[in-house]
Amino acid sequence: MSEPDILPFPSAGGGGLRGGSKIPRVDHGFLQQVKSSPDAESRNREFHYHVFDEATGGAFQVAQREEEDAAEGYQEANKLRKELEKRLRNEPQYMDSPASLGGGENRDVPFPDWGLTDKITTGLALGVCTILLIMGVVNVSANLINSGSPVFVESPWMAVVLAMIVPAMAVAMEAVHHFMSHSTTRRIYKFAVFGIGIISALAWTIVFSIQFGGLNAGIDLDVLLTAGGDHGNAVLVWTQIAAETTLGAALFMVADSVSLKYTRGTRVLTPGHIEAKADVERHIPVFEATRKRYAAAQKAFAEINAARERFIGQALAALAALKNS
Repeated sequence: MSEPDILPFPSAGGGGLRGGSKIPRVDHGFLQQVKSSPDAESRNREFHYHVFDEATGGAFQVAQREEEDAAEGYQEANKLRKELEKRLRNEPQYMDSPASLGGGENRDVPFPDWGLTDKITTGLALGVCTILLIMGVVNVSANLINSGSPVFVESPWMAVVLAMIVPAMAVAMEAVHHFMSHSTTRRIYKFAVFGIGIISALAWTIVFSIQFGGLNAGIDLDVLLTAGGDHGNAVLVWTQIAAETTLGAALFMVADSVSLKYTRGTRVLTPGHIEAKADVERHIPVFEATRKRYAAAQKAFAEINAARERFIGQALAALAALKNS
């Protein structure tokens, strides 16, 4: 059974090759010449690669170069995008405004005009914060008095004064984040304070349950408030102080963050932040254009590469059929 002189090459997607290229055909005359050669398959492959490229006007090489150029442009645009976004994150977002010293549009929004949700949030945060800090003062002062030191037994007010270190520490922890110039650093600091407070509270709960063995067991408040004697009681007291201080500071920061929404003119965007944000926004269309170009170039190269390999597959199949005939 004789093979036809040519095998038609089916067009990709049924719509023909791009750019009106001629449909390449397998050269059976060449196959007849090389079919007995030991390297017939490699020669067949190389020859028909040239046949395909000639028939399509080098579409494969053009698409390959376009894909490489588009990839390079996309990588550069993506690198610049990341650098601009990093600069925006690292730029101080707010700064104090001298206009806050004046009146008019820069005056603060009075608390009665705040949103209901923000009123409730601020009230709860400050209320619970106050309760925690009072508990901290009571906790420390009670332990100082129960330590048996004559100074505190004879002058309990000194124990209370020393116990004021708890609210002082909470206020200091809250104030620290105002000195941080980067919004990302401030956010990390707030999460860290919250995390330490939650961990301390959980640790206190665990130590408390170990020390007092359940809700039905009798609890001696004198023992609970006394650090001396039992190592477990000391851990209980220290974890309680840590929880009261850090959670108090964290809730104070919540109230402070809400209040900033209504403090007009006290903080404004920095010129560096505005400029960095504008650079990011200007670069977005450029980045999207390079991304779309790269995607289109990848698609075009994949199509011509698939067509080229399919043609080579036809040539190899034709050679195998010719050998077996």
